[in-house]
Amino acid sequence: MLLLLIDGIWRENQEFYARVTGLGGQVQYQADDRSPLLALQLNQKLEDGNIVMTGPTGWAELSFPDGSTMAIDFNTAFRIKRLEYNRAAAWRTRSIYLMFGRVFARVGENFGRDSKFTVYTPACVAAVRGTRFSVVVPRDGTRARTVCGDGAVAVQGFTGQSTFVTPATAAECQPGGAPQRPTGVPQAEMTAFAHPSLNQIIRPEPWYTLIGLTFTQTLDAPLNILGIGKCSWFVGSIDTARRSRAQSALHLIQVNMEGEYRYPLWVNPATLAELKIEDPGAVPRILNSFDGGALETYWSDGRVYRITARARDRKRTRYELTPSYIRVAPDQT
Repeated sequence: MLLLLIDGIWRENQEFYARVTGLGGQVQYQADDRSPLLALQLNQKLEDGNIVMTGPTGWAELSFPDGSTMAIDFNTAFRIKRLEYNRAAAWRTRSIYLMFGRVFARVGENFGRDSKFTVYTPACVAAVRGTRFSVVVPRDGTRARTVCGDGAVAVQGFTGQSTFVTPATAAECQPGGAPQRPTGVPQAEMTAFAHPSLNQIIRPEPWYTLIGLTFTQTLDAPLNILGIGKCSWFVGSIDTARRSRAQSALHLIQVNMEGEYRYPLWVNPATLAELKIEDPGAVPRILNSFDGGALETYWSDGRVYRITARARDRKRTRYELTPSYIRVAPDQT
């Protein structure tokens, strides 16, 4: 039993990283915005805040513990926003911010029903569970194109309008606009999904892995108190503290927007650039308080606004912010 528990804790810890399993050409990474550019290495582990950039002939493949994979095309730059595993509820959050270029992803069958994989871009948000898809953004960030290989992808604009992209179709979106109606994808474009990294067999989790993770779920409270595993206090904190941080972050947004004559009509939920927060260090602190490292929705007609965001607690509690209040969203799901 002890060995299975130790194995479960070890496997949980791996959920907080993406491993480089393929590499070619010039590929560099930064630990964060202030760190130097270094060459990415095979088998290197990437974590929250890391930035990856491929050159004109560069490419890379990333693998996740549940069998999901990402393939990064040439001339691409993206940031890992959140790699998280919630021990008590057994869900995963994975989110990246694609600055420009193209990424392919396969979200595997072991990812989890309540888990979320989200690609944020300068123009839209693409969210999936079990599917193959790609997202491409030109260097100027003026649009984003999401292609579905199989399954379905929810594409949402920054003002809340959304559409579903189904197999062999694609939808484009511009900053602040609604996603266009999905259209068919040429067969030549679909051949990219035949890449071996996107078609590996993902086997079900072995029995001993499931038992080990069941042990850690059952013992979540004492493991948290003892600070054992990356799901414990030295990564996050107990649920009440996580909810409190989310509310404090929303309060900072509310204070920043006080006194504005007109509010922005749209806001990129992953960068908050349109809010023009003067302290640049405040933005990552705010976003780090939310599930996925981003707001969930933003709506405004210029005179009032409504923002929703989810805390990083077990239930991913959904909060609503307006000029008048911060509260648990009444349409909590």
